[in-house]
Amino acid sequence: EWKAAREALAALAPAAGAPRAWAALGIAHQRLGEHAEAEAAFDRALLGTPAESSLRLNRGALRARRLDFDGARADFEPAGERHEARWNRAALRVLETVATTSGPAPRAAIEAARTDAGAPSSYWSDHTVGRLLFSALVERSHREYNASAEAELRDAEQWMEFDTFWDRALILHGYASLALATRVEALASEMAHSQLVTLRAEPPVRGASGSWIAAPLEAVAADLEHGEPAVAARRLATLMELPALRHYRVPCVACGRGALGVEACEEESEEFESE
Repeated sequence: EWKAAREALAALAPAAGAPRAWAALGIAHQRLGEHAEAEAAFDRALLGTPAESSLRLNRGALRARRLDFDGARADFEPAGERHEARWNRAALRVLETVATTSGPAPRAAIEAARTDAGAPSSYWSDHTVGRLLFSALVERSHREYNASAEAELRDAEQWMEFDTFWDRALILHGYASLALATRVEALASEMAHSQLVTLRAEPPVRGASGSWIAAPLEAVAADLEHGEPAVAARRLATLMELPALRHYRVPCVACGRGALGVEACEEESEEFESE
């Protein structure tokens, strides 16, 4: 209830004068996308607790958003060595580099950002310098597209710390959003082949009881080899309509009769919807 919170805190903070009330008002403004008001509230909060690192991280992020990189740096530098502070300093380097340079990102700046950030996590939704750099360059290309955009993004690919499905998907999505068809086709084909190889190597597919899955997958592989991804996609869609696969069930290799799997996804269950 951010609007209600903002109204209540807007009345409370000036009367109370407490840094915590101003900080809460800043958060309410922030959640509502009122960035200038949020920054002003954090200014007031920091008058009472100038060393509070979480407030500095919040205000610094707002300053960076409006391209006040010096102001953001002044907030991030004394914010300590917690992961959040280190990451914000790393992110600032990346965003400032993308905003103030053209062409591929300078190696020294990205290496310095990696040093700031520390060891990256491979978890698909965690921040990494490489993921941020690629995403920021895609955004820059949307704002001011030029003929060198693809070359800049190809260069940024080398900074991706991991080669997971999610990292490849992020890269593919970036090229697709810019309608760079040649690169999209190459990456999509590569990802499809890689996933298909992994899927066909799964024990249930290789066993006798899973032959009914293996045969259609062989046809999908042939479609890809013949350059017919749309046909492959339709074939997979038909396969995924089968109840056994919709419920993630796989036949037992040992007996050919039993199965191991999940009956339903949580988001599709009545219990989840009723909550």
